[in-house]
Amino acid sequence: MPGDRGYISFEDINFDNHADIAVTTSLGAANLYLDYWVYSEEQKRYVKVGNYPVFKLQPDTQTLTTEVRLNAAQYDRKAYQWRGLELVVVE
Repeated sequence: MPGDRGYISFEDINFDNHADIAVTTSLGAANLYLDYWVYSEEQKRYVKVGNYPVFKLQPDTQTLTTEVRLNAAQYDRKAYQWRGLELVVVE
């Protein structure tokens, strides 16, 4: 719809060369959250990872970063890496 910022994504967020799925769940004035699923080759199905702010992919370090605006002057920034099918905060 015009002006709608929500979306469905099929980016490979765990860097395994399989398309993963992300669906917008909430949208505020400054922050966008999505539910994420990654494809598990072992299980032959998509596995839910959880609800996170929109990820920015850093393929060179295989890191995902997020930035959440807390108020006019503050942001919460995090970096994640994969440990199997689980995301772990690294920064």
